[in-house]
Amino acid sequence: TYHMLSVEKKNPNVKFILDVSDNLKDVVLYTDKERLRQIIINITYNAFKFTTDGHVKISAWKEKASELTKLGLLRYPQELSFTSDVLLMSIDDTGIGIPENKREIIFEPFRRLTDNAVKHPGLGLGLNIVKNLVILLGGEVWLRSEVGRGSTFYFYLPFEQSEEKR
Repeated sequence: TYHMLSVEKKNPNVKFILDVSDNLKDVVLYTDKERLRQIIINITYNAFKFTTDGHVKISAWKEKASELTKLGLLRYPQELSFTSDVLLMSIDDTGIGIPENKREIIFEPFRRLTDNAVKHPGLGLGLNIVKNLVILLGGEVWLRSEVGRGSTFYFYLPFEQSEEKR
């Protein structure tokens, strides 16, 4: 996926960074590989589309579900109903950012950040697909953004480690 997205990166002013934590080294995640790939591609493609200078960075690490609330990483911490570890991923960019009044609606079908279909092509389905796939896989997706400074999309997928790895 990283190699495929590297080819998609067309702007030499945008650095593409992959940061995978060592704490994922021995983790085996049982999930739908193609759906996980689609989630990463859709978010990263948008990051490239709206970033003209700076970076797009994909990060992945293992975190205890109980720590997500302490780290301030959950949008709705009261809805956390499991205690397993999670795969936590973020896609961070230094793009145009997302105004606060559009942060929820961009996950709705056919909703776009801009009306300029020439400069920013797409139907407005990518993030809706992301949201539905993350929920289908048992996780949650959310974002933090500042207009003019960029956005960070987060999502987690829960998993249980085998007893021998604990």
